[in-house]
Amino acid sequence: MKKIIIPFFALSLVNAGFSQSIDDHKLHDGRINDYSIVEDAMEVKHPGYKNYMNTWHKQIASQVNNQVTRSSRSIIEIPVVVHIVWKNPVENIPQADVDAQIAILNRDFQRNNPDTVNMRSVFQPIAGNPNIKFNLVTTIYHQTTSDFNIDFFGGTLYDAIKTPAQGGSGAWNTSNYMNIWVGNLQGEFLLGYAYPPSGAPGWPAGQAPFDPNMDGVVVDYRAFGPSSIFAGNPLQGRTSVHEVGHYLGLRHIWGDGPCSDDDNIADTPIADSASAMDCDKIKNTCNQGAGDLPDMVENYMDYASESCQNSFTAGQASFMRTVVNTYRPGLLNNPASIDEKGISSLTIYPNPTNDILYINGFSNNTNALVEVVDLQGKVVLKSLVSNNSIDVSNINDGIYILKVVSSEGQFSERLFKQ
Repeated sequence: MKKIIIPFFALSLVNAGFSQSIDDHKLHDGRINDYSIVEDAMEVKHPGYKNYMNTWHKQIASQVNNQVTRSSRSIIEIPVVVHIVWKNPVENIPQADVDAQIAILNRDFQRNNPDTVNMRSVFQPIAGNPNIKFNLVTTIYHQTTSDFNIDFFGGTLYDAIKTPAQGGSGAWNTSNYMNIWVGNLQGEFLLGYAYPPSGAPGWPAGQAPFDPNMDGVVVDYRAFGPSSIFAGNPLQGRTSVHEVGHYLGLRHIWGDGPCSDDDNIADTPIADSASAMDCDKIKNTCNQGAGDLPDMVENYMDYASESCQNSFTAGQASFMRTVVNTYRPGLLNNPASIDEKGISSLTIYPNPTNDILYINGFSNNTNALVEVVDLQGKVVLKSLVSNNSIDVSNINDGIYILKVVSSEGQFSERLFKQ
């Protein structure tokens, strides 16, 4: 895992306008419906987006509902880039919390979380394991002078956090990396949001619902990591689990509507509304008579308290795997193969060297990080590339592996220090 620090000073902030009141999206606990604000924001820019997403979601669900297995034997691995965009020191999340959050994602998306024992027996037959692993490629620490407090409904949400010209941190290739931005969302309502995949059939040819550079997950700094408080609610890192679920195509378990609406996944019990950050296991908002199940407050795609959440259903697990394999296939590519012309053309010289090592061949090395690793696997030097070079004079003579990681991909070569 690598850590990149990039100071940045903002130039401007986008102001957006839309007449719809934020209260239209508040749930009864005061939280904002993260999925519906994305839909409404996109509908402003791209009329027909909601209908497209509903059609797309039903198409995928119809594929997986008859092919559900409770656990897949093969693991899907997704490379992750985390952007910590901070203005005030409290927003500068430590690397230990980033590592802990990735560990929580891996635990919950592989059903290794110990609190699965708290799931009610009635739901045990439908619990599923997505078997997805998240590999942290790098953490980018990006200092800003901007406040990301733009209008919810102007069609851009908090996307300035992803835009360098507006004080944000630019995405790594969103086709090949899952980008997570962590910052101050300026309020007590929205913990995070994520764009679902946009490459599915049904969208007009030649158009995209949003700029690919905006794709990814956004989480408020107060909701990121293993232990935090947001608007008085104790959190345990499952806001990111919930938002990654959206990134992989899942809707809320209540389908963002009354009992007549559904999340389209057959084994998710029908619900009428979200939980209120509680753990009400008596709740049954859509009683359908014999064989009806109560609301699944244990589901990550509800708004129950994070201490209550512990599972996806088998249908949700299959849905997410289908989305990765079919609509986010670039995540499965080896990052080292990205932009072959750029990353594979790197050259290092002189080699052997005794002080300055030059690294040439980048088209853009702004985010390039170098690690020098000895033959026992110990990192002896970690440095940003500056002026296409690094200083290795302080490491002992010997044979090392030089690793370079940038937004263009990865590169490694044997290095001789003498």
